[in-house]
Amino acid sequence: MHTTKKKRAIPGPSKPDNVVGANICNVTGLLPGGTEGSPTCSTRFEYFLDGTVPTKIDGVDRADLAIFNDTGQVANVDALPEQISMQNRPVYLDPLGTIYCLDCPVASASATIRYP
Repeated sequence: MHTTKKKRAIPGPSKPDNVVGANICNVTGLLPGGTEGSPTCSTRFEYFLDGTVPTKIDGVDRADLAIFNDTGQVANVDALPEQISMQNRPVYLDPLGTIYCLDCPVASASATIRYP
């Protein structure tokens, strides 16, 4: 007769009292807008020190941007119509009025840093 022993669960480390968890938006790190079952952004769960959970609700602006079909990067003004598609993306507008796509890949040429 074969008997199986019950395995006892090994307790993991306990969560410190000053740590709390919250769902936040993947792109912005802010609290998701919308309703519990229907947030306005894709979310992830993160732990925070008590008192440091973001308090601002995600209200990211969105804009229709010309996006290269092959790379997913924001298209430049010289792009041919067959190379691009218009897509509604979350954006950040800086104080000078420049629009930055929050979830688009960055072109390696624009990420080059030159130091004298």
